[in-house]
Amino acid sequence: MIRVLLVDDHAFVRSAVSQLLSQTPGIEVVGECQDGAEVPRVAGSTNPDVVLMDVQMPEVGGVDATRTLLADLPQVRVLMLAGAATADVVSEAARAGAVGFFLKGGDPQLLVSGIRTVAAGGTLWNGDAANLLSTVNFGSADVAPSGFAPSGLEPTRFPEQGFPEQGFPDRGF
Repeated sequence: MIRVLLVDDHAFVRSAVSQLLSQTPGIEVVGECQDGAEVPRVAGSTNPDVVLMDVQMPEVGGVDATRTLLADLPQVRVLMLAGAATADVVSEAARAGAVGFFLKGGDPQLLVSGIRTVAAGGTLWNGDAANLLSTVNFGSADVAPSGFAPSGLEPTRFPEQGFPEQGFPDRGF
């Protein structure tokens, strides 16, 4: 069972994602937060495998919350959620330790597949996020995110989970 913590300041988004995941075999929502400030406490008590983290929240944003969370619980896999992607936000999320970036307008079943992928140790940088991340210069002081090669930033694939080695060119990841 994959244990998921939802973090989003919009109750509607939390409710919709929670409903989707509650109908998905093998995935359990173990907690919800409406702001990044709540993440360390809730994650510490629920022990999630994956955190779905909204990028923009009023008090503590998703990138800062990811840094704090991973300093305390480095085994947790963080998948960022956003309404839009910019090169700055995507690169900051990667540098903070996020292993993926999913746009809220994306296919819900791709989110479910992405949760399974990141829980298994893979990455999910789909759509615009993958294109933007490929333009980031990870210099000698920085390290490219796990699962990406510096030359093309190709996401990790898991053929045994239905993700072919060549990926899904029409899906953007």
